[in-house]
Amino acid sequence: MTLTKNRNPFFSSFLSLLVPGLGQLYNGELNKAVIFYLAQFALFIPLFAISLQYTPRGLFIILLIVVLFYFFAMGEATLRSFIKKSVTLKPYNKWYVYVLIIIIANLIAGGFNTVFRQSLIGIKPFYLPSASNVPTLLVGDQVIVDLRKKSPIKGTFIVFKFPDDPKKDYLKRVIAIENDSLEIKNKHVFVNNIMLNESYSVHEDNKILPKNVSSRDNFGPIQIPSGKIFVMGDNRDHSFDSRFFGSIDKTAIIGTALYIYWARDKKRVGMLIQ
Repeated sequence: MTLTKNRNPFFSSFLSLLVPGLGQLYNGELNKAVIFYLAQFALFIPLFAISLQYTPRGLFIILLIVVLFYFFAMGEATLRSFIKKSVTLKPYNKWYVYVLIIIIANLIAGGFNTVFRQSLIGIKPFYLPSASNVPTLLVGDQVIVDLRKKSPIKGTFIVFKFPDDPKKDYLKRVIAIENDSLEIKNKHVFVNNIMLNESYSVHEDNKILPKNVSSRDNFGPIQIPSGKIFVMGDNRDHSFDSRFFGSIDKTAIIGTALYIYWARDKKRVGMLIQ
């Protein structure tokens, strides 16, 4: 016995939002469903392969194409539902099949992100939860981290695994690298006996704490061990950094912060991190 059933255009659109092609499957168009599902990989992989994601404009282009692709998939499924109105039900037109496909598609997407994040995608987002890098980076700023750049460069911001709890990621500025000498005298930082010109740093507390009270304002001198780096936040009086937890291993570096992709102050969106 052949069964037919009306198609709900809004439901087909919703399914396409969850998984490109699923709305087409709901409409009984298996071949078209496969094409839409595979098209997302054929479309997005080249965009990441040509490294668009490493610039604010490039990431915007990727996001725009993603949105347009999803709108097209949703619109096509919706339109076909209106045109066809009813379809002859296939063995795959079952609610549990749709649920299974959603689960499998999400597992594939998660696995793809895990396997290719370093080699293809090459970036990850990072959310600023604290004021330790004010005024350069503000609370609520969301930045893009370049996972390819793991070699520390003085003056750049890196994201790294916190030494005392590797499950936590920190973002700080690289101040000194292996074999450098470092000393802090009355809030002034000296690397290799040269005082740094740190226009980016701020000090909100005028008090100078002696070394026997805190390592905040007076620290060292030390030599950075091989394979280590010394990091600090720009908001010097309110940053928990290498002055307190020591130099970090270069192997703990996740990547280098590139730019702000979202912020409470929309004027900051797209700003390069320097």
